Amino acid sequence: MNFSEPYKEKKNFGFIEKLFIWSIVFEPLLLFVIFSQNQVGISGNVSRILQLLVIFLLFLKFLTTPLNEVKLFNPLHKNYFWYFFYTIFLLVSYLFGYFMGYFYQVDISINNSASFFSSFINSPSVRPFLEYLISIYQFIYFSVLPLFLLRSKKAIDYIFYAILAFIFLSLIIGFIDYLLVVFFQIEFLPRHFSDMRHVGSRFHAMAGEPRDAAVYLSFCFAFFVLYNEWNNAKKISYSWFIAALIALILTQSFSGYLGILLGTSLILIYMLPYMSIRQIFFLLFTLLFLTSIFIYFISQSERIMLYLTALPIAIEAIERGQDLPYAIEVQISNFFPVWLRFQEVMEFNILPTLIGTGFGSSAVANAEVMDPSGVLNPNANIIRILFDSGLLGLLFYMVAFLYPIIRSRKTFINKNFLVITYLFLIGATLAHRSALIYIYLGLFLVTVNYRIKNRHAS
Repeated sequence: MNFSEPYKEKKNFGFIEKLFIWSIVFEPLLLFVIFSQNQVGISGNVSRILQLLVIFLLFLKFLTTPLNEVKLFNPLHKNYFWYFFYTIFLLVSYLFGYFMGYFYQVDISINNSASFFSSFINSPSVRPFLEYLISIYQFIYFSVLPLFLLRSKKAIDYIFYAILAFIFLSLIIGFIDYLLVVFFQIEFLPRHFSDMRHVGSRFHAMAGEPRDAAVYLSFCFAFFVLYNEWNNAKKISYSWFIAALIALILTQSFSGYLGILLGTSLILIYMLPYMSIRQIFFLLFTLLFLTSIFIYFISQSERIMLYLTALPIAIEAIERGQDLPYAIEVQISNFFPVWLRFQEVMEFNILPTLIGTGFGSSAVANAEVMDPSGVLNPNANIIRILFDSGLLGLLFYMVAFLYPIIRSRKTFINKNFLVITYLFLIGATLAHRSALIYIYLGLFLVTVNYRIKNRHAS
């Protein structure tokens, strides 16, 4: 069965479905990380445990279901084709990178602070394949499975209310934590339960580190709009939008601010064809005003100003083979892949920039200047995508997430507002990798398909 008719059979809303919903709710709440990556190779939060339980229970259900009743999704369906094409393109990029020697240089080493298993699966020999599997898994679990498991209005109401409740709770607790730190120097919320480390006077709530919180808060805008479209009776007040925006600024996250810049750029590209000349001039004036405010907030952040002042020094240092400034050294996983691509372009080696060198190649490149037993991926997702799959891969990635939304937006009342907030979320997930882009796509498709089912039934 493919997803062109996902509601052909009526399904009960039972234990597996509820377990699945809670695995989605807890996925971005990285406060609930209970064991570190050094122990098993991937960080373990409550969501991962719930996901394992869901997969195990679905496997047991599969064993007891006749083969003629087993339902499989069609990867060539119009909602999934572009992501399927993107994964195929990544294989082409990997083959190019492999034969060009991008995966040869580093072998496994053991870090005393990490287990052997963690060092093994995070090594340059294994991590590229793991990254590829993770991208496929996240798409299937968060974007595809909802259409199989959340078929009734009761189930969709349940997931919307559960996510909304934790967003409200996270915002409230996050502001309490922020005020306690700022005014009383009392650190209340750690970033993870696994290490109990605190992040100082930066908003992070229950989402983990401030950069993770920035993506979560960007997700809030898109989710609020989708929720209002789903539940017209009880709309979310705009005061919550404002609260999320204030919290986003208070994260003081460079990744968060980069996400704002990328998201705003995508929104402008989307809106320009619909605007008159007068509206464009008004928008430019508004952007100049907002940019001045944005620059002011950046100038007030000692952490971000440290990065900006250290960057030109770092470029000169790497050209001369000298030690990097500390602010850049701790961000070398983001800086070094960009530097490598820049050097290649300067040597007129354009092909890696166009098609990339395969999933995990950015991590392998970072292993040249970092401990190869650790996690070496760039924190900035856009750097990872550009290095691993090139400009063409970034284009296919964008189309994969935009096409299902654009083609179905006409079924919504505030379709432009929905697309705008979704583009803002895409910008945030390009700045920092997160499963929230997959979660939102799954929620959107569930909502659209339920509406289609009701329309056909009537």
